[in-house]
Amino acid sequence: MLMRRVGRDPNNPAPGVRRHGAGWQVVAKVRGERSFEQFPLDTPLRELLEWQKDEKAALRTTLPTTKAGTFAADARKYLALSSVMAMPTYIEREQHIEEWIAIFGTRRRRSIKPLEIEQLRDHWFTTPRALHDDGTVKVGPYSAAAVNKRLRALSNLWTKLDGRRAPNPVLEVDECEEPDPEARGLPYDVIETILAAIPDTAIGVKKDGTRTTGKGIPRPSKNKARLRVIAYTGIPHSTLKKLAPESLELFPVDQEGAETGGTVLLPPRRKGKKRRRAQDKPLPQRIPLIPQAAAAFREFDRLQCWGPFSNSSMWKAFQRACRSLGIEGLTPYDFRHSYLTVVYDETRDLRVTGQLGSHASERTTKRYTMAAVAPHVQAAADKVRARFAGVQIGVLRSDGK
Repeated sequence: MLMRRVGRDPNNPAPGVRRHGAGWQVVAKVRGERSFEQFPLDTPLRELLEWQKDEKAALRTTLPTTKAGTFAADARKYLALSSVMAMPTYIEREQHIEEWIAIFGTRRRRSIKPLEIEQLRDHWFTTPRALHDDGTVKVGPYSAAAVNKRLRALSNLWTKLDGRRAPNPVLEVDECEEPDPEARGLPYDVIETILAAIPDTAIGVKKDGTRTTGKGIPRPSKNKARLRVIAYTGIPHSTLKKLAPESLELFPVDQEGAETGGTVLLPPRRKGKKRRRAQDKPLPQRIPLIPQAAAAFREFDRLQCWGPFSNSSMWKAFQRACRSLGIEGLTPYDFRHSYLTVVYDETRDLRVTGQLGSHASERTTKRYTMAAVAPHVQAAADKVRARFAGVQIGVLRSDGK
């Protein structure tokens, strides 16, 4: 057993050494990079500290050096903070900070002025640029939301490293004005038309032009099956990737062979602010499936669509179908909006709609219900319609009669 000095926390006998489970966890950190090792509970403290010292020396020889005092060094330190690493959107945050490192990396952080940040904001928002996104090349500026995310990431770096009351040049830069959210719900006849325009089979082609199916043999379109599930369940892409076959329970079909529904167990959706208490962590929830959703899941299971998939592949199949129909401005995520809009339109219950949509806040749910007409507005329109039912409107002809 470890020998500890009087007054020292028995669960943290030394910096980087803490009680973890049935043993001790030792952490060695160098230039923002961490290495962990687990030891039995009866390991002497001297051995733990020796491993930590040796591991730090090994990290110093293998990690690339970053000049101390530069923005790049501060950024690495920020990205290594436990509170930052615990963010559900850590990968996206790391990407945004890397963009700032490419710009300010060799400079000292205190030399960065608000005017420079403002000029970069305007450049990103207005200047066309080449984007390599999932193998495609686009030309165009960042959206207002994309620019604001990068500004917030930079501002959070200052706050985490210096404190909330310390000077922060990013706070002196106004964010881009984002457009108001629009109603994204679609009529289901439009959804079915888009799904019908996606071929049932396709021949995969890689970026170099070679086919992924060998001799050009068509294969079933898994993207179509996934889109149909999203349209009739409202399950987000990230959750659909995590589903397993054992989470699905389909009821037996009736005597006429029609679907009767079923249920699916959704894993907890970790999104938004960090949940600090165990009792606040989201739990898996089982949601009911309408017959159309059960039929979509049956096809989903038949084609073995379980597991991770490419968002860009789904997006391309969706956009090809929309272009063939002359439709613009839609995304696959609009299918999720459509289902939750129908749920709210029928229930008028934000809580139930948010629960089916795995939303953490009611504000998020309201964005999904914008296409549904409020009940008091609909009632007023019905009364006005009844009042003017017998009124004939005269139409003035082009000849003035």
